[in-house]
Amino acid sequence: MSRGESFRAEVEKAKPGMGPGERVLLDEAVRLVDRLDRFDALISGEADVWCRLVHNVRTKDYEIKIDSAVAEARQTVAELRQVVKALNIPVGGAEEKGSVLDELARRRAERTA
Repeated sequence: MSRGESFRAEVEKAKPGMGPGERVLLDEAVRLVDRLDRFDALISGEADVWCRLVHNVRTKDYEIKIDSAVAEARQTVAELRQVVKALNIPVGGAEEKGSVLDELARRRAERTA
């Protein structure tokens, strides 16, 4: 089961009886969680996949160019945050054991440390 599907199961358990609009938002949130996992795998993998060293022959300087995957991952986190807020998900029991969002935040903090 993907983390997105785990997220779906947690939300459906915490908020039964969602309406059609909320279901559409939940579908989008699931896709965003899975997309973040793919970005995480890309970014935490081989550096040459998402960044490169560029040599300027005129100035003899080197510059690190970061692929757009890092920016896209950051944007996806912002989108997920908005969708989760729109869903108005109760935080009671999910926060006690650690939610999928907690796990995403933990992994991001580990990457940047």
